[in-house]
Amino acid sequence: MATAADAGAPPAAPDAADPGDERLATLSYLGVPFLGPLVPLVIYLSKGRSSAYTRRHAVQALNLSITTLLFAVCVLILGTMLALDSIVVALIVAVPLAVALWLSTLAYVIVAGSSANRGDYYSIPSWICASIAH
Repeated sequence: MATAADAGAPPAAPDAADPGDERLATLSYLGVPFLGPLVPLVIYLSKGRSSAYTRRHAVQALNLSITTLLFAVCVLILGTMLALDSIVVALIVAVPLAVALWLSTLAYVIVAGSSANRGDYYSIPSWICASIAH
């Protein structure tokens, strides 16, 4: 039975989080371009069981960082193979690929991090964020 005090209260959002959770979710994204999977992994391990909101964002940030790391290894392998023939060709191909990878990761990190800071969820496309951790 609803009371008069409950009638004026807005319904709670299903993904409601306290401000500390929003900060941790944002921080998990912001660590990706610079420290790789270290920051999202620490946040996932420390708050993953107590906050579903933080866990969801930390897992996506962790998946993004692992996928980006795998792409970077592929660019490094490609650059090494091309360097066997010509270092100039290797630099012409590998450096723009690495820069494009870093910039696209940074763009998705900014969008997802700002969404996490607002209390929303932004799903990063699967071509750059494979579902590795759940």
